[in-house]
Amino acid sequence: MAITENDTIIKPYRTGTWVNLINVNNNDISRKLLIIEGLHKKWSLLLSSLNERDFDKTYLHSYNQEKQALNKILTLCAWHCNHRIVYVKQAIVNNYKF
Repeated sequence: MAITENDTIIKPYRTGTWVNLINVNNNDISRKLLIIEGLHKKWSLLLSSLNERDFDKTYLHSYNQEKQALNKILTLCAWHCNHRIVYVKQAIVNNYKF
């Protein structure tokens, strides 16, 4: 939404409730990897289509009422994705057992 609307309000979701859903707790990692792969391809396509002004757009996060620039949050998202890849690699090495 921050790409198509400037200063839009983003609503947080309840992560504690989200992690208890059946599809999250399913140990079949192959489907999760397909989602990650597809999502990253879509992000790559979308982000490569943006111009410099698009990255300066902002949104308001309703949780902390802070205005965030898209370029700042995308940097954080990139770090987060790289951080999570470490967990995926650990899962594969450990035969998906933790």
